Amino acid sequence: MDEKEMQQRVIGILTTCLTADLEGDSLETQLASLIAGLDDTSVTVASDATPAEVVQATVDAQAPQLGRLLGAFCAAYTDLAQEHDEGNPARSAQETLQAFALRAGG
Repeated sequence: MDEKEMQQRVIGILTTCLTADLEGDSLETQLASLIAGLDDTSVTVASDATPAEVVQATVDAQAPQLGRLLGAFCAAYTDLAQEHDEGNPARSAQETLQAFALRAGG
């Protein structure tokens, strides 16, 4: 998944949080889809590796993907916070996220 698609999915998740019943499965489904869309990462460990070494190898392999995901959420949050700080009362958070989605798609 490229950066643009990841950012669009993150914005979709944030929009769902604003507009949907958070106890429904829509948010869970979107999060699962986002995580499933991360690039496949294989992990190779020695046959005599300890459980701790296997866990560390897995974390090390997934760290770049999770970093990208966290970065996408941080970017969306930062944009939303900046819009809030500018004090535009005529623009809702949902409208702001829609504008971000259009920019991310362009």
